[in-house]
Amino acid sequence: MKTNSWRDLMHQVKEQGVVVEEQLTARIEEEHSIKYVFLKIVAIVGSLLAMGFFFGFLFLTIGDGLGFAAFALFGTLLYALSFLGNKKSEPALRDGVFVATYCSAFACFLAAFFDLQTSDSVNCLVVLLLSAVGLVAFKSKIIQFLSVLGGYYGLIYLLKFNHLGYMALALFWVVLVGVFLLFTKELQLKIKGTFFAQKHTALTNALFCILFFEVMLDNLALIQPSSWINHTRYVEFNLIGNRFYLAFVGVILLGLTYFTIKQIGRNIPFKQPNLLSGGCALFILSLAFFMHGFGMSLAISIFLLVWAYHFRFQKGVVVAIVMLLSSLVCYYYYLQVSLLVKSLILMGCGLLFMSVFVIYNRLNREK
Repeated sequence: MKTNSWRDLMHQVKEQGVVVEEQLTARIEEEHSIKYVFLKIVAIVGSLLAMGFFFGFLFLTIGDGLGFAAFALFGTLLYALSFLGNKKSEPALRDGVFVATYCSAFACFLAAFFDLQTSDSVNCLVVLLLSAVGLVAFKSKIIQFLSVLGGYYGLIYLLKFNHLGYMALALFWVVLVGVFLLFTKELQLKIKGTFFAQKHTALTNALFCILFFEVMLDNLALIQPSSWINHTRYVEFNLIGNRFYLAFVGVILLGLTYFTIKQIGRNIPFKQPNLLSGGCALFILSLAFFMHGFGMSLAISIFLLVWAYHFRFQKGVVVAIVMLLSSLVCYYYYLQVSLLVKSLILMGCGLLFMSVFVIYNRLNREK
């Protein structure tokens, strides 16, 4: 099981008889220290500012001469520089300066295709291609993280522009399932496949951020006095498509509830797991399809909070709590429901969450 600190993890590994080189552990611990994080941030910000000044100077001197050929040339040079720098072992360079050159190359390629006035679908395909290369070819976790974000939103808008909006909505739930699998299958993925061993951290962080962004945007949009079932950023409402989509969401929620209870039951034995799974599934479905759309955000936040807490993913716990609180606050300020009803619902949710937390900790201690 994961622990809360790197030193505790190393202590557990050594207790199991695994020999770990002191020099290697010291280097890894130093790379994750506050000093290196600060150096990476300074390197990224400084390099991006330098790139911005450079392109600003070019624009002032050359002007309209910065067309497709110029942007493509600069993009290729910066991409090659990023790829070569990606092999550096110094994290402040690999995850700092060359992240900035990668972002600049990405922007140059997009500007080149914008200059050609290509269609939105072609631009999305370019984003997908560049993101796929960034995820596969680069070992910098920051570049991998940005590539996953770029690939997701490139695919989302590609589906939107091709009138496949409900598939774009379904992709969000695929991401949610993917986060669960990354947690539950972490050991198998890291042992069996080198690719997932190198990309696991970036994938987990990026997918968590995607869920966070989407939930926050939905919460802000739902405050507007409009029907939640008709509101979406990616598709126009269609009755038949919407019914299939809601059925798909219901199946996903039921499956995630069942397998989440089953996963927790491996560490904490439940006397009646089937009854517990049924009760939790009923609660999640009731929560998700009521509360004028805010319940869906609450259900997602609860899943992420439970997973992050159970698998000791501290950053995920913080993100999930922010999502949960934002959903509750946005629902509280939703003007289409009376204050009394909202207060009663929020009080009930608070009591339920507190009870579940106390019971979980008690069972965990008894184990």
